[in-house]
Amino acid sequence: PLHVFMEVLSFENEELPQISFDRLIIDWNDLAKDRKLNLFLLNTKNHTLYRTSVEAQNENVFEDALVEPINKSSEYMEYLIENQLSIYSTKNQMESVKYMYYIDELSIDQFKKVLFEDPGIVKKSVESVTLEKYNDGMSFMTVDTRSRFLNYVYPASEGIAEILPSDLVKDSFNFINYHGGFNSDFRISTINKDMHTVEYRFYYQGFPVFSDETITKLTTTWGDKQVYKYRRPYYVLEMDIPSEMEIKELPAGEEVINDLIENRQYDFTNVNDLVLGYYLQQSSGLRVFELMPSWFVITETGWEPIDLSKQGGMNNGLE
Repeated sequence: PLHVFMEVLSFENEELPQISFDRLIIDWNDLAKDRKLNLFLLNTKNHTLYRTSVEAQNENVFEDALVEPINKSSEYMEYLIENQLSIYSTKNQMESVKYMYYIDELSIDQFKKVLFEDPGIVKKSVESVTLEKYNDGMSFMTVDTRSRFLNYVYPASEGIAEILPSDLVKDSFNFINYHGGFNSDFRISTINKDMHTVEYRFYYQGFPVFSDETITKLTTTWGDKQVYKYRRPYYVLEMDIPSEMEIKELPAGEEVINDLIENRQYDFTNVNDLVLGYYLQQSSGLRVFELMPSWFVITETGWEPIDLSKQGGMNNGLE
């Protein structure tokens, strides 16, 4: 939402419309002439484009911060898809590293104190070997002790009144930040104003993390002026195991796309993106997690890791 972006850039006109964008295009062709950067804010779903400009206070700083890193980055190719956005992917092979981590756990009692109005009256029940439930008569929280995630629901706060996307983002961020919930690198990934939902995905070393053995997202759903649902992991990657590190060579994105087309694994009219990321899975020891680098197909309905060794990939599960 533009009103959230205003926290990053200050605008001369403070009475800006409630618009949102999902692509930011930066044009610095006029930088040498008048130190101006042209910004294009594109909403691909509504097919709308907004333009504004900012002044680069220091041309050298801008060159060092943005232009030079871009010039040193991997070269990308464009895959054209009729009647939809192109997919951009790397032209060359990529090297990444498989990691193994011992994990730690955030305190469930701490979440109980944050989420329930009166933690002293909350009752705990063990529903199964891997499921616990906390209840105060008004709200409840379930905890999956195997996959290490929790789900809190306050049914009385459910609401259908419209909430501005900018308010959704600000309220969700403040809510999670207030109790120190951003314990790792979580980045906003989805805003659904109709469902009142904001999602933040876990990133590792700048790459998105996916899993069907646990969850790798923080999800807030807003009701009547407060959180209606809150779903999140409570594991933390604590210490890596250097002896288990392994360099993995991944094919170029161009090669991946050509392989998928040749084997007819995907209808690319339904593919939104092709991204490099990590697949998170539990190792043989339940307190050890593995991060495996992989290519992922992103669609409207979810994600899927690509297994180039056979037709098709793995089905997405929890997420």
